[in-house]
Amino acid sequence: GKATQHTQSIDLTDDQQGWVAVGALTILTLHSVRPIRDLFYEMFYYGHIVMAALYLAGCWLHWDK
Repeated sequence: GKATQHTQSIDLTDDQQGWVAVGALTILTLHSVRPIRDLFYEMFYYGHIVMAALYLAGCWLHWDK
């Protein structure tokens, strides 16, 4: 038989895209508090990479084109 591909797209509303950015920035801020950063440095480091990417993606998608 013939193989079929199933693709799904995440279709977020403009408000949802903005909330993704706000949520990522909130997590970035909370993880930056010195006691949390000192106790869980690897989580802080890798979390910042992921959350910064989500923040930038959320802002870019939310921006009026």
